[in-house]
Amino acid sequence: MIDTDIWCKPKIQKLSKDAKLLYLYCCFNKQCQATGISEMTDETIAFETKLDLEDLPDLFKELEKADIKRLDDTIWVKKFIKNQAKSPKFITHIVRMLDGMSDQVLANKVREYNRDCLGGFTQLNRLKAGKTSDEEENLPY
Repeated sequence: MIDTDIWCKPKIQKLSKDAKLLYLYCCFNKQCQATGISEMTDETIAFETKLDLEDLPDLFKELEKADIKRLDDTIWVKKFIKNQAKSPKFITHIVRMLDGMSDQVLANKVREYNRDCLGGFTQLNRLKAGKTSDEEENLPY
């Protein structure tokens, strides 16, 4: 479900209509994982959105203002995790996905950006394990 408050956010209001479409596509395409990361080519994006292939580089540049980053065929919706329900099961799923990513540089950027959301998960696990201090467990995030 799309949170309709999205249209009230100044970063979204300033986007062109095509950038708004691409923003929604990046957030809700079938390739987007719970981490907010998806892998797809420009050709796929153009085909599925009907946006012009030659416009995509400029549209992605515009989306940087709305916290969407693109490197080659990788798209990261930076606020994706923060905008989701944060149940312990969902956070556990995200952490496992990040741990299993082949690009650990990107995974670490996602962990750092979402430290507030993921930090509660690591604290919860320490409490369940009877651990009370950060020194007992050297977590990378």
